[in-house]
Amino acid sequence: VVVVVAGWEGGRVEEECGRGVLGAPRTLFVKLVGVRDVANLRGWLQGLAGEVLPAGARLVNAEVVRVHRGDVDVDMMVVVPEGGCSGLAADLHRVVSLFGKYGSVVTVALATPGGPPGYDTPEEIQARFQQLSDDNPSIASLIDLTEAYDMPPTVDGNHLFALKVSDNVAEDEGEEANVLFVANHHARELVTPEIALDTATKLVEWYANDTAVRRIVDRYQIYVMYTMNPDGLNYVWSVDNFWRKNRRLVGDDVYGVDLNRNYGFGWDFPCGGSTRPGSETYRGDAPFSEVETQTMRVFQRERRFAKVLDMHSYGRYSTKPYGPCAEAYPVRMFAMYEAHQLVYGKLTDYDVGLLSAMGEEPGYAFHDIGALAVLVETASAFQPDAGEMRDEVQRVWPGNLYLLSVPEPLTGYVTHAGVPVNVTVQVNNVDWDYDEQWENRADGRYHVWLPPGDYSISFTPNEPGYLVTTVNVTLPISSDTVELDVDMDASF
Repeated sequence: VVVVVAGWEGGRVEEECGRGVLGAPRTLFVKLVGVRDVANLRGWLQGLAGEVLPAGARLVNAEVVRVHRGDVDVDMMVVVPEGGCSGLAADLHRVVSLFGKYGSVVTVALATPGGPPGYDTPEEIQARFQQLSDDNPSIASLIDLTEAYDMPPTVDGNHLFALKVSDNVAEDEGEEANVLFVANHHARELVTPEIALDTATKLVEWYANDTAVRRIVDRYQIYVMYTMNPDGLNYVWSVDNFWRKNRRLVGDDVYGVDLNRNYGFGWDFPCGGSTRPGSETYRGDAPFSEVETQTMRVFQRERRFAKVLDMHSYGRYSTKPYGPCAEAYPVRMFAMYEAHQLVYGKLTDYDVGLLSAMGEEPGYAFHDIGALAVLVETASAFQPDAGEMRDEVQRVWPGNLYLLSVPEPLTGYVTHAGVPVNVTVQVNNVDWDYDEQWENRADGRYHVWLPPGDYSISFTPNEPGYLVTTVNVTLPISSDTVELDVDMDASF
């Protein structure tokens, strides 16, 4: 079974590849279903890398980038010779026909510039975010994170932005927890900026009349980022609509680091990103090697988010924060995440899944920051047609609203004589595998995500003059937040 899409049929391969820069890599995307032997498929694809086809096109990379329940996505980077595109369609058809021994080919697409008709461009989304801020200055403010945290711009000179939504947006309200909603780590996942825009719009424009939205905005400081990857997103719209990574030069005419394999926790695990620069899942030469993830690290450390929702596409399932090669979650933590995923699934008709790899943003957000971190794979394609995209935007809203509204089980302030004390918080009677522990905010506020039960929690000072304080706390079955303020004892 072969379903062809734009850039394939009727001679359009030659036409579309000519619109790009000849001599530069272009993505050929292949989707298969019913794959029976992924390991052999991976090996065969490795052998294709570097092959020169009869018409002169060169395959510089071919790899599996996604596996979900027998469905497999393959990215192949094709360099079209300077002489042109003549014969390219026949060459690519010969290559794609060989996939038949591994599974049924359902989609073949050669990259073209731009998103599908009906999608908002990056400039349009940025303008919409700015308009939300300008028209609603009491509850919305667009923040230039690059400037706010004195970070360098991206390699293409872009900045990262977040729309803050809160009932008193001009103030940093200490009694309110911070929440992050982020999209578009992977540039080609164009449905996710649309979801971020819709979420921001509803939070702002429904605030006056929707009780559920008002309750969330009054309780939290919410930050919405429509893209973590502005360079890659612009490249999708200008050159290659299947581009995944950022746009930093990482080798000889090789570009891009997979930003969602570049986070610190699990970066070097066996199921982390690739070590090969040409790979679509290249993790970078070090954790946080990219200015985009460096900016996110500073942002998360300063805000100490209580919740993080990370939007991706595609697959229609939500995930826990650790990848498949990590040790099993402590039973209590698995149950807590599973419960939230099941509610999300009921509200959206999504499945429950696991994170695809380590070195991803949710793993960092949970392990290092202590956030309830959930990655959601939305939609049935990276770029479904505009009608399906609009339907998907509405489909995920109830689930996203639920996760935005889930109260943190335990929170409070750590102080001494009314002055905030910086501490590390650790739950003693949970069998952690990776020494999970978290700092509190600069104003002393902390949060801990745990299911109902009895716990022993230690507060270890990160500054001299205080003793370790350990408290016992019972978290009830009800969803009410337990407020536990901790007064640190002085060591003098």
